[in-house]
Amino acid sequence: MCKQWMVLLAIAFATDVRAQDVVIRVDATQAGRPVSKYLTGACIEDVNHEIYGGIYSQMIFGESFAEPPRTAPVKGFVSPDGQWRVKDGVVDGEGGAGPKLVSSVAPFVSGEVGVEVYFEGSAGGNAGLIVRVDKAGAGADNFDGYEVSIDLARRRVVVGRHRHDWHLLKEGECDVAAGRWIALSVKLSEKKIEALVDGKSVVEVEDPRPLGAGTIGLRQWQRKARYQNLWVARDGQREAIQFESVEDATLAVSGMWRAVTSGNAVLSAFIEKDRTFVGAQSQRLWALGTDGEAGIANQGLNQWGMNFVAGKEYEGYMCMRAELPTAVVVSLESRDGAKKYAESRIEVSGKEWKKYPFVMKPDTADSAGRSPATRNASAHSASPDKIATASPNFLCAVGRPRRKSSSSMTGRSSWMSE
Repeated sequence: MCKQWMVLLAIAFATDVRAQDVVIRVDATQAGRPVSKYLTGACIEDVNHEIYGGIYSQMIFGESFAEPPRTAPVKGFVSPDGQWRVKDGVVDGEGGAGPKLVSSVAPFVSGEVGVEVYFEGSAGGNAGLIVRVDKAGAGADNFDGYEVSIDLARRRVVVGRHRHDWHLLKEGECDVAAGRWIALSVKLSEKKIEALVDGKSVVEVEDPRPLGAGTIGLRQWQRKARYQNLWVARDGQREAIQFESVEDATLAVSGMWRAVTSGNAVLSAFIEKDRTFVGAQSQRLWALGTDGEAGIANQGLNQWGMNFVAGKEYEGYMCMRAELPTAVVVSLESRDGAKKYAESRIEVSGKEWKKYPFVMKPDTADSAGRSPATRNASAHSASPDKIATASPNFLCAVGRPRRKSSSSMTGRSSWMSE
């Protein structure tokens, strides 16, 4: 291995007629300031599992609880992002960077979908349908699907393709106005997309790179909208999709984490925006019931999971605070929680943020595990004063991080309070 590296940078200065060579010498034999092992691989472009689960030592994804919670504000739908409300069969969607409401309708390729859209005012932005939706997550373009939306300010219908990006396919003029319900529908075949407004065809386009089968949903971009009378037709059968409220206000878990429970324990979780550790929010949680545990679990990047090696130490930390003393159990276990490979009990006390380190050594290898943090439901009353509030946390293998293929990263990490 070379003991000394030399980097040559040629920099042209506008104030000099001739370019000057600048030489930077890096002496690898001279130790510099200590760097935390938790930062290994952190200062590199994030390329999915090339970094997370690869050369980056961090195994937790969503470690700062910065992602909005996945909610189910409408029966039969899931919302990866945004705020949605339903009343008397009408869904109200907020503006912002592309909030989505995705249906549980079975995936299909060919068929028809329709909905009535209502706009208040002539603000910019658009709203309407997303179809052939797949792999939807939090983020403006974080899904596969076709968007068929109305841009009221420009009086146009926009048809585009999302493949975790945005590609405009075609636009068409339409006669629309604020203050009335507008019927928007789309006809789909394998490659062809036809958009209709109030029953009139306004855009027809073929996609040379068609998407596969997917479900349906609603989406806005930078403006509010309301929806009613959603329907889908396949194989000659038309089905009305009802908008009904089912939101559980007691469960809001940051988007990269999932709720986990055992016994008769019930998890209550909220997004805390007061006295956060860093950023705009932290995760607040506690357990209700008389038996079992409740908490949250992480399975790494995109829920693909974590790889645990038997006998290898994994260490990390959580930053927490609690109004009254409580205990949190951090563990490594199988994806379904049936097998526990290692655990560490953390006694949490104090109303101010503290960093709590831990070390775990799994007794079994698992390429499909998880790491939960749980709390015993019978140990405390249901008072929210006893809840631990978690913020940035870390889990990594002790020693030099090792490159692992994405196919092996299918484990889970759980963090529960006791």
